[in-house]
Amino acid sequence: QTLTWMSTDVEKCTMRGKNTDECYNYIKVLVLRNDETLFACGTNAFNPTCRNYRLSSLEQVGVELVGQARCPFESHQANVGIFAGQFYSATMSDFQASDAVIYRSLGGEGSPVLRSIKYDSKWLREPQFVHAIEYGSYVYIFFSEIAVESMALGKVMYSRVARVCKNDSGGSARVLERYWTSFLKARLNCSVPGESIFYFDVLQSISNVIQINQRPAVVGVFTTQKNSIPGSAVCGFYMDEIERVFRGRFKEQKGTDSAWSAVPEEQVPKPRPGSCAGDGSASAFSSSVLFPDSMLSFIKAHPLMDECVSSINNQPFLTHTISGCRLTQIVVDTVAGPYKNCTVIFLGSEDGHVLKVLMNSDLNSSQTTTLLEDIHVYNPSKCNEDRRHLGLDRKVLGLEMDKEHHALFVAFSSCIIRVPLSRCTQQFRNCRSENCKGVTGRNGLPDLNPSDVLLLEFCAHHSLSITNTMFEHKGVLNYTWHQDTSGCSSLIDIVVVSLDLRPCVLDTRVKRGAELGSGWLVGLWRQKMGTEGPSGSRLWLWLRQKLGWWRSLVRPWKTLSTGTEKVLANRQAPQESKAVPEQHCIQWGWGAADFDWGRCWMVEGILQGSFQSHQRFFSRGGRAWRSDRGSVHHSD
Repeated sequence: QTLTWMSTDVEKCTMRGKNTDECYNYIKVLVLRNDETLFACGTNAFNPTCRNYRLSSLEQVGVELVGQARCPFESHQANVGIFAGQFYSATMSDFQASDAVIYRSLGGEGSPVLRSIKYDSKWLREPQFVHAIEYGSYVYIFFSEIAVESMALGKVMYSRVARVCKNDSGGSARVLERYWTSFLKARLNCSVPGESIFYFDVLQSISNVIQINQRPAVVGVFTTQKNSIPGSAVCGFYMDEIERVFRGRFKEQKGTDSAWSAVPEEQVPKPRPGSCAGDGSASAFSSSVLFPDSMLSFIKAHPLMDECVSSINNQPFLTHTISGCRLTQIVVDTVAGPYKNCTVIFLGSEDGHVLKVLMNSDLNSSQTTTLLEDIHVYNPSKCNEDRRHLGLDRKVLGLEMDKEHHALFVAFSSCIIRVPLSRCTQQFRNCRSENCKGVTGRNGLPDLNPSDVLLLEFCAHHSLSITNTMFEHKGVLNYTWHQDTSGCSSLIDIVVVSLDLRPCVLDTRVKRGAELGSGWLVGLWRQKMGTEGPSGSRLWLWLRQKLGWWRSLVRPWKTLSTGTEKVLANRQAPQESKAVPEQHCIQWGWGAADFDWGRCWMVEGILQGSFQSHQRFFSRGGRAWRSDRGSVHHSD
């Protein structure tokens, strides 16, 4: 179905001095009012208007509503809207964009229209509204604004979370009549700790409430100031930590030249300002209109909390400062993976990319997230790229997840592109105790796509084996293994370096379990022949044959309980060493004292197998390995 809503006021708009492009009807609000009704508001050529539509047929229901204070006048102005019994909006309410407002309406009889105080910088100062959520007895609004408490530093943007009570009825006829009596706001602190704290002060996007460590939380994208170096971070905040700050001390400036400081607790009136009627210290009051004037006067002058809301673990989950492009959007999948127990974050950027990031289940570890993929989504041919606005055209403006169809929708200024949530195809391989799921690279053999290289970490985290994919890595001796909860483990035993790809993509991200040396060889020996010895088979010939067919080299890894097998392997190795000249291994850096035949065989076999498959040169530790007619040599 298609819904078309054209503006009829284009001529009036252009007469006001606006360009024709600004006088279309840009839809800025599109939310469900209930299970049957869709609520939409558009700029309507600088005459904001709202409509109700029947969800089943997209037929208009009732008459048009005035959109002022519910929808901005201009398309580029940020706004949010949510139905939580009534319609809560945060936007610019006038043609000049000078009156920022947090507004409640459409509540029916007995529920007054409420708004924030007009032109009061202590309440709102040039805000950029980002998101609104309903949680418990409150509606939370997330935004960035110029920080009045830091005016000595110039126009510095801070990220905020504000809160209003859903049962707020406004103040008395003397104080705050038809204004919020429960409006509080606090700074969100997303920063890198240290001797010199580095702040990411500007909120760009934030999730709905999700569960992190079995606690309700939100996760947001924060960036540096516009005039600073480009940088972004992803921070999480527990909802109970936000509530704790709102129960804390208030902030005030006693004089125009005074520094901002905390209000002494003895100066805070009772009941506590910002409380909801009928709850907590205000439980004796059935309505906010009955609150005492002292309480209302205090909250009118002191909406800002003294303490900042600290991020989870007091540090970002992720920082992104290398590419020169800031992150812009976030959406979170909390039921990712084959067992629906993993959290994956999707992040949009200014240059048309989407980053796919896996959150570690143990947020107290040193590495809380892992980059899975960097997907280049923007497509100029599909998006009708305007060369006059290249930067704006490529900026990711929105991310929406369709869990039912396992897809991510990425919004740009001129198009929407659909991206699969997962880029693995699953197949089953036998494991001794359980079935181990495997994945196959999608882009052919060999798969040298740098973005699909990052698929390795995703599949390892979910106990998925890798097949039919060639991976780049810093060194040929860095092998990756993973173990699921059933004890069934898999080893990715061909990891090679390609000189024509970006180096070290997985250098620090792939080491989930360990780096395996000769134990790798012994594990294969044990699996193939048991612990009683080679049983007449020539171990090297078997390994060489297998390694030549590297595509099928995903096999279960069984952890060795003792070093007996390793000793046995090194004892047996010289008897089967004709295929691997000893001088090669010595050239590779292993002297007689620490000579390890198993390790030598492993490198020899990997290099031979890789070259037989691709006729490529590989590098290890800055030294070149080359293959000539099947023989592997080393040269400095």
